[in-house]
Amino acid sequence: MSLFNEQETDKVLLKIGEVSSVNPAACTARVVFDDDDSLVSGDLQILQMNSLKNKAYWLPDVGEDVVCIFLGTGVEEGFILGATYAGAVTPPANSQDKRAVYFADGSFFEYDRSASEFKVEIGASKVTVNKNKITAEATTIEVKAASKVDIEGASQVNVKTPSFTLTTGGGATLTLSGSDAQISSSDLTFVGSMTVTGNLSVSGDITASGTVHGTNI
Repeated sequence: MSLFNEQETDKVLLKIGEVSSVNPAACTARVVFDDDDSLVSGDLQILQMNSLKNKAYWLPDVGEDVVCIFLGTGVEEGFILGATYAGAVTPPANSQDKRAVYFADGSFFEYDRSASEFKVEIGASKVTVNKNKITAEATTIEVKAASKVDIEGASQVNVKTPSFTLTTGGGATLTLSGSDAQISSSDLTFVGSMTVTGNLSVSGDITASGTVHGTNI
């Protein structure tokens, strides 16, 4: 259904003004037009990409220049089509290959189709995704799963850290720190051959079901 019929098209009015107030709950804003004796519009709907099953949400800032359309009933009823760069306000990027949103706190997300690369930055947290690599940086990274986590490397998996601790739900722990390694468990079983180079100290009994070989035994 058209918002206006062919007989009313000559009444459509496009105006550029400055946002004077916003209503976040209703997703509307009022606009002041300095070139029209500082006339203030009514609550104008802000056009979104989706509003039914898929829903988008954005609001202009107070003081932002926006393009408005009115349908012949004055400036009480109309729509905000979008914002525009004007005067000293310049675009944050200079490439037709980028699509991005940059926030006032310095955070942003952007996609560069020429590099096939997606970036997200929020403070010290940074994520970069491209065709061949995913890089994540943060002060703390947590990974949780309701059932299991699978990590598979076709050739190699490397973990580099000053200290590494692996803890099971039963309380068994493996701790690697510097040049030291410690396994804490009520029962510990090795399956297969084991070679120890260096001294072996045991505080407790040793039970062997096979032949024990040694030059000093």
